[in-house]
Amino acid sequence: MENKKNPTMAVFAPMTGKVIALSDVENYKDLEQEGDGVAIVFEEGTVYSPVSGIVLEIADDKKNFFKFETDEGLQIMVYLGSPTNRFDVSAFSVSVKVGSRVQAGDLVAEVDMNKLSMMGCEKVAPVILCGGVEGLIIHPGTVHVLAGAGAVLTLEDLRNATPEEIAEAEEKAAEELAIALGKPVPKKKKKTKKKTSTKAKKENDSDTETEAEAEAEPETPQEKRKNKIKEAEGDALAFLKKPGSILKIGLALLVVTVLMVALFVAIFMFMQGN
Repeated sequence: MENKKNPTMAVFAPMTGKVIALSDVENYKDLEQEGDGVAIVFEEGTVYSPVSGIVLEIADDKKNFFKFETDEGLQIMVYLGSPTNRFDVSAFSVSVKVGSRVQAGDLVAEVDMNKLSMMGCEKVAPVILCGGVEGLIIHPGTVHVLAGAGAVLTLEDLRNATPEEIAEAEEKAAEELAIALGKPVPKKKKKTKKKTSTKAKKENDSDTETEAEAEAEPETPQEKRKNKIKEAEGDALAFLKKPGSILKIGLALLVVTVLMVALFVAIFMFMQGN
């Protein structure tokens, strides 16, 4: 695997030919239940290992089925022809045994193309991922692949990715696969924003204010006096800015002046009387 944030691993083409969808192959409905993958309409009879690992299984009777397992636990099946075809074992020359260790691109078997034609067998090679694919996203390779050289599939490891990255990668992979196989491109899912209720928003704002107050440092006595003076000045300025404030102050001063004059007159008359 490559040293990337999301590592990738190539599954090489076991045979040379055109890549098609599994659904386009006759009599492969049962195989689709085994896992995801593609099929190759092969043009040559040489079969190579798609990955490095061990040969886990070979069909005993027909010699047209191989299963491989990588050191990471990924399992891949490669079929030659349709399971419903009648095969002559002499059409296959197998170069490996069960348990053999192989490298990607090693020769596994050779197929007699003329005998396949005489037997009426389909020249297709399904490549199916049947195990160890949890957390992996499948990306398609090229439309035409070369045996043992071109990647028929690329697997992206998203086991350490975020849910958003996984969703984006799955959407991208589905789109790439559809384009590569000439299928309709799936519609992209609309992203919806989670709405927050007014009540919840108020509660969140209240919580934020409470947290801010809790985090504020305690004021010193000097700071408290300064803040009170500033508050008083602010209240006075706010009062003066209100309409009619000056008139009210003038009337108040007039009333106070009249009361003072009346008080002095009363005191003067009292003293004259005595």
